[in-house]
Amino acid sequence: MNHKTFTMTVILTTFAAAMWFGYLFVSDRIGGGEFFLYMAATIPALLLFRILYSLILRNRRP
Repeated sequence: MNHKTFTMTVILTTFAAAMWFGYLFVSDRIGGGEFFLYMAATIPALLLFRILYSLILRNRRP
């Protein structure tokens, strides 16, 4: 995965997470602390996705 693709993935995933968790926060289903923790957890999840994707892609190439 090149840098441009990963950057777009981070932007779109962060936007989607902000919309979803923001909806849960506004509808009073989660508190402010939970919102912050859920948003902070999206970045390590994306890094893990990038590592796993790179390993899978590397193993496919001859």
